Amino acid sequence: MRSLTSSQKIAILENRIAQLEKRASIRDLLGKVSKFLSKVGRVRKKATPIFKKAGTAKSIAKAYLRLKDSSQIHQAQQEIIKEVGRDPVHRIEYIIVSYSKRESSMHKRSFLSTLLFGIGVVAVPVLIIATILDEFEMDIQYYEKYYGKKKASLHKESGFISGILLSISTFIASYFLGEK
Repeated sequence: MRSLTSSQKIAILENRIAQLEKRASIRDLLGKVSKFLSKVGRVRKKATPIFKKAGTAKSIAKAYLRLKDSSQIHQAQQEIIKEVGRDPVHRIEYIIVSYSKRESSMHKRSFLSTLLFGIGVVAVPVLIIATILDEFEMDIQYYEKYYGKKKASLHKESGFISGILLSISTFIASYFLGEK
């Protein structure tokens, strides 16, 4: 058997270090999200039945990835911010109350009412996850920039970012579903 050259050994170690950095970054972000969820705990009881109607944690997370960049989600979030301010707990409570009452204090053609009643029950968990992840937008943008600049295959890194978002949104959905 042929032994590896020094440069091959260094390449293997660099690859391993990159993998460990990625794992550490995911754990760090999950830790921050976990601490934040303790602040949102008071609305958990109200949100749990809605999350259960929407499906499993994984299906909700996939719906979030599919809908997160839609203009409807962004406009609904802007309307919610105008209505109740930037506090994420108040925004989440507003989303839940709007869905529960099946009416909004905003005009009938608002994007929020269209989204909540047009897309269906999955829109509520998606909006809640988007509201929570809005608090970590700077962290997520950092990962996108950091891993986007790497010379490694770009599709692999963008898959990594999607993987982070899928993991975190699944984690948040599991929290509201009462799973561990």
